[in-house]
Amino acid sequence: MIAGPRQPGNDIDVYLRPLIDNLRKLWDEGVDVWDANLQHAFKLRAMVFCTINDFPAYGNLSGYSVKGHHACPICEQNTSFRQLKHGKKTVYTRHRRFLKQYHPYRRLKKAFDGSQEHETVPNPLTGDEVYQRVKDVVNMFGKSQKKPSSTSNMWKKKSIFFDLPYWSDHHVRHCIDVMHVEKNVCDSLIGTLLNIKGKTKDGFKCRQDLVDMGIRQVLHPISKGNRTYLPPACYTMSTAEKRSFCECLRNIKVPQGYSSNIKSLVSVNELKLVGLKSHDCHVLMQQLLPVAIRGTLPEKVRVAISRLCFIFNAICAKVIDPKQLDALEDEVVVVLCQMEMFFPPSFFDIMVHLVVHLVREIRCCGPTYFRWMYPVERYMKVLKGYTKNRHRPEASIVERYVAEECIEFASQYIDSLKPVGVPASRHEQPIAGNGTRGYNVVTMTRHDVSQAHLQTILADKSVSRRLTLLSIGPNLNVPTWKGYDINNYSFYTKSQDDKSSVQNSGVCVDADSEHFSSTLDNNPIRASMSYFGVIQEIWEVDYTSFRVPVFKCQWVNGTTGLFQDPLGFTLVDLSKVAYIDEPFIMAAQARQVFYVQDPCNSSLSVALQGRPSGMNYHNDESTLDIGQMSSFSKQLPSMNEADEVDDGHANRVDHDEGLWENIPTG
Repeated sequence: MIAGPRQPGNDIDVYLRPLIDNLRKLWDEGVDVWDANLQHAFKLRAMVFCTINDFPAYGNLSGYSVKGHHACPICEQNTSFRQLKHGKKTVYTRHRRFLKQYHPYRRLKKAFDGSQEHETVPNPLTGDEVYQRVKDVVNMFGKSQKKPSSTSNMWKKKSIFFDLPYWSDHHVRHCIDVMHVEKNVCDSLIGTLLNIKGKTKDGFKCRQDLVDMGIRQVLHPISKGNRTYLPPACYTMSTAEKRSFCECLRNIKVPQGYSSNIKSLVSVNELKLVGLKSHDCHVLMQQLLPVAIRGTLPEKVRVAISRLCFIFNAICAKVIDPKQLDALEDEVVVVLCQMEMFFPPSFFDIMVHLVVHLVREIRCCGPTYFRWMYPVERYMKVLKGYTKNRHRPEASIVERYVAEECIEFASQYIDSLKPVGVPASRHEQPIAGNGTRGYNVVTMTRHDVSQAHLQTILADKSVSRRLTLLSIGPNLNVPTWKGYDINNYSFYTKSQDDKSSVQNSGVCVDADSEHFSSTLDNNPIRASMSYFGVIQEIWEVDYTSFRVPVFKCQWVNGTTGLFQDPLGFTLVDLSKVAYIDEPFIMAAQARQVFYVQDPCNSSLSVALQGRPSGMNYHNDESTLDIGQMSSFSKQLPSMNEADEVDDGHANRVDHDEGLWENIPTG
């Protein structure tokens, strides 16, 4: 279905009727399918697990009105809303309802909306309860039909999915799309921090709403002649902080395949970010935003934003421990309450509120990556590429899709078929690896080759079968590369990185060692320690009949050049070089990292984990999903809620760069 002013909207049920009939047949009767492996037929049955859609489509499919005062389909009538008088918008606050009964945030007044919170968390509607609400609703299809309005019932129609006999038994029938939620939260956050026109949630009307609510008096507008001064809020960045934020993002070089070119999204002159796509927001929220705000904003605001990013990283993880979901759900509520303490009410639109329900859906439906829209949106791009006749886009898509299906079906009966125009994966051999650029043969010294040879012997598990060749030793003429693909990473040397727009030379290796507390300690502890460095040279040690790839690196001193700050960031000082006598590691042991200059201290760099740019050999290469990103921190940044004082943290006292509006307050 092509989106636009003539899209079906709530009339989507008309188009879904053939699909629902087939789904009912698959559930009630099943279809006969031939098992080619066991050579017999069996009865195949199928069911719909949930629907995957953005939030407007959520309303079209479920029949719920996702606009207005009760826009949350999970809270329904218990949705807590506030209609802003001056901003003319509905906001959804009071997330303290989701806290535990005796949480200290419940009794605070000044820090929130001026009142204590005594309500409890609303229970989500079950499928049977939803059915009871919609069973008597008369569906009227057609855009020309005048539909009766009802203020008591938020359900506009009975969803066609209730024709499936099992639909009311599902705990979650329509999933909240994390991709769009994350993008909307990121846009609101960055727009407010940088005060981007049209995207910021702060402004003159926002401050008038604070006056109307009688809270945060220090932020109320101040009339100065024909202009109005808006004092700087705790989230208001000074010009120097905005410049530091933008320059940090502009100078970032990420590994190949990690994301789009972040530099192209930053406008240093206008101090804003432009053209952010969904995946750009994903990268920012997962890793880069907490780094960019280091050294800016008050500490409590900075920690709250970092905690929010950490939570999105945990929600998007592909492996989740069910035992930790309760703690994660509590953390989500606490962080949203902290955001309420610092950000204006206009910040909390329905997309921010939906974050509180994401962990519940993980508990019921499993990890997020099964249900988000990245694969759907990327496949939509493929389908739109089929359009050659713009006057009939749907027919053009169908015609080319059917042709492609026929070709793929016929290709299964051709044994030695090779695809035409489809590049082979660069990561088909994740263990052996292969060079990609800058090939050369260099005659090395005996000392350097011996060091690489020693590392090969220590790491080779099949040394007994290669003993003869290893005893002879490697050739002094060593093949070298400037680029090498291994472990699903693309590695470069530092010299190649300096000429490139990406950063592929950062490397990390985990080594097990015994740790002693003193010279008299007779009970050492065996633990793993991470070593960070930069690749200087890439060798293939030549043993005539086989070659072993090794990386010659410049390593950072693990004692004086490696730190971890209270927020959990790993900081490295690349100038503190050590382990000069042990520069080599096996390429198969390498893990890719990249370094971002710390905005707080230019001599330090924040080490962030890269992500594999290729697919594992046992995975389906046709997948359109995105890879998982490691967290920027090893643990959730802490904040002691019990010590919170009931006082506003609304304004900034370290600078007076507020906002000016050419509007008299009158």
